[in-house]
Amino acid sequence: MSEQPLLPFAYLPQTGSNAKFPRFSEILALVCARFGITEEEIKSEGLARRLSRPRQVLMYLGVVDTNNSTVWVGKRIGNRDHSTVIHGRDKVAKLMKEGDQEIILAIEAIRGGYEIQELA
Repeated sequence: MSEQPLLPFAYLPQTGSNAKFPRFSEILALVCARFGITEEEIKSEGLARRLSRPRQVLMYLGVVDTNNSTVWVGKRIGNRDHSTVIHGRDKVAKLMKEGDQEIILAIEAIRGGYEIQELA
């Protein structure tokens, strides 16, 4: 049995898998547009709800829809820790499960703006 070497980026999607993912930069732009904030604001350390909720939506979509790790996403959102990204992802998932229409409609609108890229 041949063993494949463990690569440091093993969490990345495999090429040739025909998986389709939006670009993180595209999700970032769509989230900012949907909530009326700038990329600098969403990456800032601000804790106001007008910034934290869009940031959590970005964390959710950044992990769930791009197949990127929580570490990878956190580094692109103001160098946040992976546990912060996990909390944001789980918070949005919980709000959606509870039927929060504002979050559900925002995520549907953002996902409707994706230009899906196929990995070669």
